[in-house]
Amino acid sequence: MHHRTKTLLTMLLPAAVVVLLAAVVVLLRTDEPAPPPDETAKPGISVTAKELHLMPEVSKERRRIVTSRLQAALERFYVRAFIVPPVAADAAASPAPPGPLKRIHPQMTSSARAALKRRPEIFETTKDLSVFIRTVVFSGVVTMDGSNPIDALLDVDFNARATPVGRSAPLASLRHVGTMRLKRTASLGWLVDGFDLKLRTKPLLTPSPSPR
Repeated sequence: MHHRTKTLLTMLLPAAVVVLLAAVVVLLRTDEPAPPPDETAKPGISVTAKELHLMPEVSKERRRIVTSRLQAALERFYVRAFIVPPVAADAAASPAPPGPLKRIHPQMTSSARAALKRRPEIFETTKDLSVFIRTVVFSGVVTMDGSNPIDALLDVDFNARATPVGRSAPLASLRHVGTMRLKRTASLGWLVDGFDLKLRTKPLLTPSPSPR
């Protein structure tokens, strides 16, 4: 009896090891790596799709994926454009952080970069501002090739509040509004391929403290 049990265990052990290894392989394949730091929602901007037309239309699940990836691309772009990176503790010994134009270059095609060179002020003007309470609302048309998006023509409306870096006043409203054309690439995802945007700022009155 003892010999039979030992023989049975000897036969089952290799099979169990194979099953365990297969399970580990499956876990490794389905556990997606964390996105790089600039892909995350930190510090974050609220991005909402208002009305999006996909041509031709696709399934609800595919529409959800296309919409969420557009939202992520716009969030990355506006974080890079308007949010000043935190300054290191040893800032005196560190090189100056890149300005907004350099930060958004990786998310633009060569034609969009050329347009940016002609009109840098629509992004460069805010380089010394701390931007907060940030929202983006977009709508438009996405051209599809089967289930894959090719390009998108979007109306975008970015709203925020801003103060000079390191100060709590004066307070201003900031609005970045217009159209943006995006192109989908296999290796880099959505890239800005063109834009017609206007930057509007308006001073806001800071409430005076109530007399005591």
